[in-house]
Amino acid sequence: MPAAPIIGLILRFENKFITFAHITPPTVSNTNANKPSASIISVSVLKNCAATAEQAAVLKRFGYLLGRYVYLCDALDDLEDDRRRGRYNPFLYAGGEAAIAAKNALFLTTAELSDDFDLLELHRYEGILENIIRIGLRAEVIRIEKKLKGGDKHGTESV
Repeated sequence: MPAAPIIGLILRFENKFITFAHITPPTVSNTNANKPSASIISVSVLKNCAATAEQAAVLKRFGYLLGRYVYLCDALDDLEDDRRRGRYNPFLYAGGEAAIAAKNALFLTTAELSDDFDLLELHRYEGILENIIRIGLRAEVIRIEKKLKGGDKHGTESV
């Protein structure tokens, strides 16, 4: 799971800034629920790593999408546990097929991340970052989906 170390790092960073998050009322759309996570990474982390205004704009959007991915991926991973325990999960308000809505939202987000990745002017680690963005993030969604379908009770099966 190439994306796992980065997701862990982002989640640790996000937890430090949890005071910026607000409680989101349950809605059919998960758009509002992921905004605190997405905004933290977008504004607080990546935007300031750019050398030009153009790259700052790309990194801001890239950071927003990465934060969105982390939030939605975690929500998908917790979906059945949240359903059993009566906890909030934005996908539980998506109607009958919550896992399908989650997967679609995540695949759309990974596609947008891939498009933004093409706009980045990278000077180091391009190969490994490309692997994470184009393969690892999508593979993580597929792994979680298999876990939810009961194919892998622990979510550790490789994709």
